[in-house]
Amino acid sequence: MCLDGCIIAENKTAPVQASAIIETFANSSKFLQDWKDETEELYRDSEDLSELLNDIPDPNDLSITKIFGGGIMSDNCNPANATQTCLEEMIMQIGKARGYTDEEMIIYQCNCSNHARCTVMDKVTTYSGSRLSALLKEGMFYLSFDVVDIV
Repeated sequence: MCLDGCIIAENKTAPVQASAIIETFANSSKFLQDWKDETEELYRDSEDLSELLNDIPDPNDLSITKIFGGGIMSDNCNPANATQTCLEEMIMQIGKARGYTDEEMIIYQCNCSNHARCTVMDKVTTYSGSRLSALLKEGMFYLSFDVVDIV
């Protein structure tokens, strides 16, 4: 399962953002049920009703607990890490309430390797640039330049 999209939370705090993600699953499950109900209402006299209803995913199958055994990937900045941790804690609470065992409730926390690489390389280039500047300034002291007139 991959959750990628725009989830607009009330504010940018980790608990509120994590709650908005959980709420998205609950709302999506409700939308699927509404879709099934509406299809049943519209096509109740159709001989294809059963097939139509089978084509709509089961709303009960859309659960945040399907993440168990998988991972949550996010950016590697502090706010994203905090949201990731809050989300994991909330999913664990939901899992316990639904009767999952501790052995079943495994969630891996993953960081985007591209973001990590950019963070590391930013630090490397900043350090390398300042170190190179210092070396060049030091070396320039020992160099002497003669002005040569080229005719």
